[in-house]
Amino acid sequence: MPRARNLPSLVHNYYPCVQVVQNRRVMLRTFVLDNRAQHEHMNSGPDDVERAWEALCETWSNVTAHRRFIALCQALGQLPEAAKRYRHVVATDFARKAEAQTQLHAVKAAAVASMAAHRSELPLPRYTKVHYLAFGVFLGMLGWTAWAIWESLQ
Repeated sequence: MPRARNLPSLVHNYYPCVQVVQNRRVMLRTFVLDNRAQHEHMNSGPDDVERAWEALCETWSNVTAHRRFIALCQALGQLPEAAKRYRHVVATDFARKAEAQTQLHAVKAAAVASMAAHRSELPLPRYTKVHYLAFGVFLGMLGWTAWAIWESLQ
């Protein structure tokens, strides 16, 4: 597992359309899709994924084509479709299995990055007077039970 300080360069080298941004309020590292990829693929439709996959299959050894395909799928919200296609290649084509596994890891990294970018913190639980009253009743019943057991043993 890479250290956090090396993560921005690793992510950028492995998946260049993702940039690392540090949120100053909570100081968490999140991944955000590059605006260029969003605007570039804004008018794309579902048939574009099929066309991009066919073009990718023709130039399978081109790493840039894989990155473009994953960026297109992420911009269109079709990362599960990309993962399905790469899984199918891993299962059926032994010659392209290694590259497909590598790109499947890139799809997983893009999915995790998207989830981290849209993550929201859970609110802290608020304890009300009813909670404190219930806890007090519980402690009272526990004490009474301990007293009753103590008295029955003597």
